[in-house]
This record gives sequence, structure tokens and C-alpha cells, in this order.
Amino acid sequence: MVSLLKSLTAYLPAMPDPDNRLPFTLLAGLPFFFCYYVFAVLAILPNTFLVKIALLPVIVKLGWHTSVNYDVAKGLATSYSRLDYERIVTYNYGAVVISFFYTHTHG
Repeated sequence: MVSLLKSLTAYLPAMPDPDNRLPFTLLAGLPFFFCYYVFAVLAILPNTFLVKIALLPVIVKLGWHTSVNYDVAKGLATSYSRLDYERIVTYNYGAVVISFFYTHTHG
């Protein structure tokens, strides 16, 4: 069972060091939010299943890139001109919870 799990996780990309994460800005998240909007429009339109399947790897890759390379707390601290972002690092978890809540209630 352990070898099966190791063989399945061998294809996942390596996690970067959390200390090297960049501050999250609107410009950094714009591609992911744009794809999210495109998927919302495609959900309304009829006969777009194949287009959604074709765009799925793009949004998964953008979501992964945005979530592991950008830090919401650093972005907020930068926008408020504060140097100590450790006090608000829980906003990273809050952003994930809000995105799941919003996706499951509105999507």
C-alpha cells in the first residue's frame, strides 16, 4: 500500500519552500480569476462540455500555481504598509475556506 501511494504521488510537482512565496496581488491572481469567470459563463451556455473538459487542465494548473506561489497574508501586509505579516498568516487559510464555500454554494 505504501509503495502504491509513493508511485501515485511521484507525478505530483514538488512543493516550493513557503518562505519563498510572493505577495498575492490582484495582477498575480487575475489569470485564475479570469478562467473561473470563463467556467461560470460556460456553465450557463448549452453544449460546452467538451470545451470545459479541454480547459480543465488549464484552470487546475493556474489554481495550483496561484495557491503555492503566492501568499495572501504577505499581499495584505504589503498593501497596508506593514512589515509583520505573521500576525495575519491565518488569512491564507481563510482564503481557501472562502473559496470552497463560495464554489460549493454558488457554483
